[in-house]
Amino acid sequence: MKKDKIYIISSFTHDIIILGDSEKESLGGPAYYSGYTLEMLNADYKIITSIDGFTKDLLKRSYEKLFNKIVYESSCDKSFMFIHRYENDLRRSYLLKRGCDINIKDLFFEKSSKIIISPVFNEISKELVRKIVENKFFVALDLQGFVRRLGPENLVINVFNDETKDLLRDVRIIHASNEEIKDLSKDPVEASKILMRLSEGDMIVISMGRRGSIVNIKDLGVFHVSSYRKGVDGDETGCGDIFLTSIVYYLSEEKDPLEAVSLASVVAGLRVVRGFPFNIDPAQINFEKRFIEIRRL
Repeated sequence: MKKDKIYIISSFTHDIIILGDSEKESLGGPAYYSGYTLEMLNADYKIITSIDGFTKDLLKRSYEKLFNKIVYESSCDKSFMFIHRYENDLRRSYLLKRGCDINIKDLFFEKSSKIIISPVFNEISKELVRKIVENKFFVALDLQGFVRRLGPENLVINVFNDETKDLLRDVRIIHASNEEIKDLSKDPVEASKILMRLSEGDMIVISMGRRGSIVNIKDLGVFHVSSYRKGVDGDETGCGDIFLTSIVYYLSEEKDPLEAVSLASVVAGLRVVRGFPFNIDPAQINFEKRFIEIRRL
């Protein structure tokens, strides 16, 4: 049976990650984390991005398979650069440099495609999102890059406003971290219900790090899904991207929604355990699913 093609509309970034006393610089962004995950899962996928010459050369040298999956690129002379500083369970992000917008003139997707839209800092216009949704494509939207604003000293803060609400109508899956939707409600269960009413979609996923996730599924209800082994130590950068992407992949494999979320929780958890990049063994993912607990709320 032919698989649904998955398109990722997002950016590559260059990240400085500070975890305890360690500091490292690496390639990042949803285009990287989501693309690599789909590559490991043997999905049929393509990447739509904005990319500068330095990042393009890096991909050609070190991640050729990802580079070959770029089907459309907006020309650019700069890239996004962030500092992600982890302190206990808290992450503070700082924007050091802004990349370019991602522009698509024509919608060339197959009608059966699943489209993941995941900006890092407002580089995808709300008009483009609405155009894709209104053309009846299956859209999974990560709120991360739509709610980000700059605070003091280029600290990234989250602002969820009426403009963001207008973005959500008819989006099939919405993903956000707990911190990104606190303007809606400090209670992630209530926030998931508000997002479901705003979108009238299929699934709302609120990530809470070690505390797992809140998943609101149309016609099934609201569930708490534990994190892998109830939380493991390590670098969590990109886990939200990997989690959402894996959910979309498993749904495309016709898994039921709760199983898709359970399997995706394992994939995201293994990223923390093993670092990145990491290998994904489908048989092991199925075995490790036993460490995911689901509770109806």
